[in-house]
Amino acid sequence: FFKDVRSVVQSCNTGSNPIRGNTQLAGDWPLACLRQCSLFLALTISAPFSVLAQGATIPAEPAVIAMKAEQAWVRATPPQQKVSTAYVILTSPVDDRLLGATSPAVGRAELHEMRMNGGVMEMRTLANGVRLPQGQAVGLTAGGYHLMLTGLQHPLVVGQTLLMELHFKRSAPLMVPFQVLPIGSSGPDREKPGVDKDL
Repeated sequence: FFKDVRSVVQSCNTGSNPIRGNTQLAGDWPLACLRQCSLFLALTISAPFSVLAQGATIPAEPAVIAMKAEQAWVRATPPQQKVSTAYVILTSPVDDRLLGATSPAVGRAELHEMRMNGGVMEMRTLANGVRLPQGQAVGLTAGGYHLMLTGLQHPLVVGQTLLMELHFKRSAPLMVPFQVLPIGSSGPDREKPGVDKDL
C-alpha cells in the first residue's frame, strides 16, 4: 500500500504526468496530480471496509438469560391485619441465593421456612437466604419456603397486585408483581416444582 502511494507522489514531484491522453487535465498538471493522489488514497483506504460491509459478518452479542419469576402471589388480609405471606417460583441462570425482598407497601420481608420437627410444624428464619441452583426451579410455596411480610401499609385486597423487589446474592434485583389471592388459597392452580431444602 505505502509503495503504491510513494510511486504516485514521486510522479508528482518529478513532474511526470501519469494522466496521459487527458487534454482536459494537461493544462493544470499540479492540480490534476493532487486530485489523482486524493482519489488513489480514498479508493485504497475504503476498499477493506467495502469488503467487510459486503461479505463479513460481525458476531452477535450472546443473549443474557435473566432470573425468571413465576406464579408470584400473596395472601389477602383482613382490614386490620398487618402480616401476610408471599410465594414465588424462581429459576436462576446461575448458582445464586435469594436474600430477601423490599416494597414501599411492606415494613419488612423475611425469608422463612416451615418444616416438621418431631411431629410439630415449626417456622424458622433463613438468615442465609434460599439456595437457587443454576437452571433449577425453586419454589417458595405454602408449607415450605415463604416470604413473611410484616408492617403492611394497607390491606391486601383480592385481585390487586403487590409489587416487591427481590434481592439476590449474585443477580441484579428483580421487580416482581405478586397477585393477591384469597386468604385460604394455596396458590395458583398450576403444577409446583419440588422445594430444594439444601441450604
